[in-house]
Amino acid sequence: MQTEQLRNIVAKGKMRHKIYIYSIAAALILATLFIILALVFQRREIEEYESDISIVMFIIAGICLVVSALVFFVYFRLIRSRWYYNHLMATRLLTYRDFIASGASIEDSINTQYLPIDNKPITSENLNTYLAEKLTEYSKKELEHGTLYYTLAANALNSASSSIDAFYLLKENIKNSYIIDNENQQIRDFALECETYLKKEFNDNEFYHVVSIFLEEQINASATEFYHNFYGRLKTNTGTGGKIHSAQIYTYLAIDAQTGKLFAYLPLTHDTGTPANLENLIKDELL
Repeated sequence: MQTEQLRNIVAKGKMRHKIYIYSIAAALILATLFIILALVFQRREIEEYESDISIVMFIIAGICLVVSALVFFVYFRLIRSRWYYNHLMATRLLTYRDFIASGASIEDSINTQYLPIDNKPITSENLNTYLAEKLTEYSKKELEHGTLYYTLAANALNSASSSIDAFYLLKENIKNSYIIDNENQQIRDFALECETYLKKEFNDNEFYHVVSIFLEEQINASATEFYHNFYGRLKTNTGTGGKIHSAQIYTYLAIDAQTGKLFAYLPLTHDTGTPANLENLIKDELL
């Protein structure tokens, strides 16, 4: 999609948000105003009109409150809809393109790193060998879509429970479509497959950090943009006091077979939504 088209989509989305927010605010302000006026008229000594005017004011205030509640309900449905998700994706992509166009540095990002594998192009065999040598404390399991390396680790989200850190090296025939909707479904499939196995191994542990790895023959500009902006899958359950009871975090990592360069989600200062970001896990374990 062209950048100007993105700007139009984002602008229309922001305007739609403003209309709902301003409508709710206006209805609440009017309701408050009419309630104040009704109370004022009740206290004034206007024998003929006192009761009628105050009752009318209270009725109008009630109508305003009902309108506010209805608009809020519609807005609540809106921010949980597919349209809102698409708006977030468009906003994120536009922010990313503006960031890249500005020439800003990404030197601290995982996206500037290379796997230290000498033999190029990288093959599935020598990548598996590298992972086995690097992830010495990880167990290994062959699943339907690839090879899963996994281990129990300290859990930064909830110290009372361990987390499962894992890398899922996908088979060569598993391809990335670079289409957000398609990959949202595909990463769900990977999540289901990994969790089905890992829950049996670790008695229904509820904390998963899984990086699905694509070994790409060559990564072009459109593929780079996809990996830099793909939100992955993030699902959490938070209880009272903000304590996190479960968290499933799944993201993609691509490796360019020709160069060994890494491609993953690129965090930006003004991110929208809640992306699944496992950059620190990738840095700590693979490099």
